[in-house]
Amino acid sequence: AEGTPEDEKTLPAGYLAEAEAAVLAPDSTAPVIEQARRLESVADTSGPYTITAEVTEENLLGVYLYYRKTGDEDFSYVRMNEENGVFAAGIPGHPAGTAVEYYIRAVDGFENESRVPASGTYSFEIIDPLSCDFNSAGRVNVLDVISLILAGISRPDDPAVDYNGDGGFSLGDALAMMHDFVRTRPY
Repeated sequence: AEGTPEDEKTLPAGYLAEAEAAVLAPDSTAPVIEQARRLESVADTSGPYTITAEVTEENLLGVYLYYRKTGDEDFSYVRMNEENGVFAAGIPGHPAGTAVEYYIRAVDGFENESRVPASGTYSFEIIDPLSCDFNSAGRVNVLDVISLILAGISRPDDPAVDYNGDGGFSLGDALAMMHDFVRTRPY
């Protein structure tokens, strides 16, 4: 500026190198979505059906879960929340017999985006929780939970013991069945 002494018009030593390092370089790389959870069938009508994924991106703006009932035209979406490097969101409960389609989309600050699956959708079906009525009592009860645990221990890869639809048997399946039992039992 006018009136500034000549020795103050020059930049301090190293200033340009520091300024270059501080400027955010354009990013042309889309976020990477990995380990996306795929559901196949879920014996739970109350939901939510939790979908998780790991996303790698330096300039991430957001990760979104899009979902709809099969046959519907429009998708609903929810922002996925990050905890310990894993993004998660839930799809609300649906009645038995409903098929649900979903995909995950990640966007960065430079308008790069990615989605999984790359095209189309993943899908899963809501099955009637009573289909897990192992003792034919007309409802899911504590004996069915015990039967599920015993069957899961002996046949952990059997789809019939994957009550919560996460791909295999765990105590989470027994807890989900117990939850349905408590929620649906008459008082």
